Amino acid sequence: MLDEDDPIFANEDLLRIDHIPEHDKIVGRNDQIETVARRLKPTITGGSGKGTLLLGKSGSGKTLVTRYVSREVEERGAETDTRIGRAIIDCAQRRSEVQTVIHLSKSLNDPQKTGITIPHSGIATGAYYDRLWTVIDKLYDAIIVVLDEIDRLAPPDDARNIPGGGRRQ
Repeated sequence: MLDEDDPIFANEDLLRIDHIPEHDKIVGRNDQIETVARRLKPTITGGSGKGTLLLGKSGSGKTLVTRYVSREVEERGAETDTRIGRAIIDCAQRRSEVQTVIHLSKSLNDPQKTGITIPHSGIATGAYYDRLWTVIDKLYDAIIVVLDEIDRLAPPDDARNIPGGGRRQ
């Protein structure tokens, strides 16, 4: 049984969360792809892309479009010897801004080239940002950061309006 091919899936890789299909397999999102591509195009030559906020219902293809376009931009940058870093962070899996910065730093860092370590905890938030900026400066001409589900990092609306941040005193 363990040596037999799985008859259910012809290509199980298609089910991976990080799988990015080719353009012809992304249906009904050409306008969105063009919009995001237009905003990220300067990155190909090391320029500054334009910050973009994508809004839409869950399952509408926002993450798919950003994954696809950012991969394409990264590949085009490589053709022009532009060092483009790309990090896609699922903020729903992070508990805080600090955890997000740690994950972003680890995603972009190559400790062999930078000599920088990113600990899981134990240093101030500002120190994590300093390490992130150092990594970016040493390794990249431009970076693309996708903060998926960023609204999950914000406290609930009612917690912002209660003294003590919604904690019981």
